[in-house]
Amino acid sequence: MRGTTPYLNKKPIVIEGPVKYLEWLSILLNVYFDLSNNYEKGLPMCEFMSEDYPTIIELAKEWVETAKLINPHHLKIEDVYEMLIKDLQQVESA
Repeated sequence: MRGTTPYLNKKPIVIEGPVKYLEWLSILLNVYFDLSNNYEKGLPMCEFMSEDYPTIIELAKEWVETAKLINPHHLKIEDVYEMLIKDLQQVESA
């Protein structure tokens, strides 16, 4: 997003990487929340992202269908982390 977002362009951000899990997690969570909240302005971005990250977008759709994070307050952060890593590792092996 750096280079395309005026707000981020003003920040002294140093980019190292790529850190694929971090990138995938960001995409997964953003798409998940856009889809689960029926955020219409986010739908074109979801479609655009599906060209480059089809498995991540499919995983986000699966999370919406299964209501994976519907009530995350009862989950321990360790459990959420393990769930995220497990699903992302499956994406990597796909």
